[in-house]
Amino acid sequence: MFITFIVSLFLGVLYSKTFEPKFINLSNQRRPRISMYLLSVLAPFSILIATDRDLPLYMVLVHGTSNHNEYGISLLMPLVLTLCTLFAAYFFQLFLSFKDKKYLLMYFTLYIPPLLLFSRGTLTIIFMVTIFILLMFFGRKIKIKHLLATGTLILLAMYLFGSSGDTRISGGETTILGMGGATDNFLQSSVPDEYFWSYIYISSPLANFQLNVDSQDYLNNNIPFHTFILAEIVPGFISKYILEIYDMTEAQPALIAPPFTVGTMYSKAFSYSNWLGPTIIFSYFIILIFSFMKVVSKKNPFFVSGIAILCAMSFLNTFSNMLMHSSIILPMFYIILFGFLIRIPFIRNFYYHKELGI
Repeated sequence: MFITFIVSLFLGVLYSKTFEPKFINLSNQRRPRISMYLLSVLAPFSILIATDRDLPLYMVLVHGTSNHNEYGISLLMPLVLTLCTLFAAYFFQLFLSFKDKKYLLMYFTLYIPPLLLFSRGTLTIIFMVTIFILLMFFGRKIKIKHLLATGTLILLAMYLFGSSGDTRISGGETTILGMGGATDNFLQSSVPDEYFWSYIYISSPLANFQLNVDSQDYLNNNIPFHTFILAEIVPGFISKYILEIYDMTEAQPALIAPPFTVGTMYSKAFSYSNWLGPTIIFSYFIILIFSFMKVVSKKNPFFVSGIAILCAMSFLNTFSNMLMHSSIILPMFYIILFGFLIRIPFIRNFYYHKELGI
């Protein structure tokens, strides 16, 4: 991992001017039709609710169990959640550009579907993307008060993440404290127990990866190489069906404890192909970033959103392999697709007002 850090730092410095992540002010561009963007989310979300009225949030709060993974139509769930991610990032950028509160209202409205679907992952990504857009917006003008405000928001998000985790699993906080091996010093400290979720989520990935490196017993060299490619590189909304149809066996990495299944973006790859696996994953990671930066024009209205999503992906790779997660890959695909579609007058006029300043 130290080598990948050095390579990433070198490439970052080398291409810092070419790919500098600057905020783009959209106030000199045509304003979007908010209703059309809202319709793009509400239409599939309404179908999703119509097919299954047992909303995951309701099931968690009332019955103490989550049906998130089995809820509704499987293809509609990622569509709704990923559109919320992309549009939330875009409307937050619009708010910073126009200083118009209606864009901020739309931004917060886009939190509702993932909240009702109890998708903590989507909520986390939206929050992180927002932070990265703010960092691009302030740039080198960041002041102490901005850092303090960001730190406060992060602490609040960590508390809410832990609180929702306590609600999600049966047994509440006692269960996670027991599974995570909380010490007496922590239990007797003034730190709220909800923060233990963040601690265990931050520390367990690296611990799992190290356990796999130290324990050669968990290497799955007998699994075909194409299974590794499918499971770790091909987007999950495609690969999961292929893996199920052909009954392919996936690698099972070593875990410090059964509930803590993540191990950075390298752990599972290592269990497939030893150090060749992480090398391929890191190479793909670099290629993916540079390809996106080359393909997507700065004239694309979602360019800044895409950069923020890439930053969120890079950060979250510390915990798990996000390179094949639909929550990251699908928004990137939407951005590229929209860049082509917006050139068509009918589609451009459908999503945007014809004149500036409306």
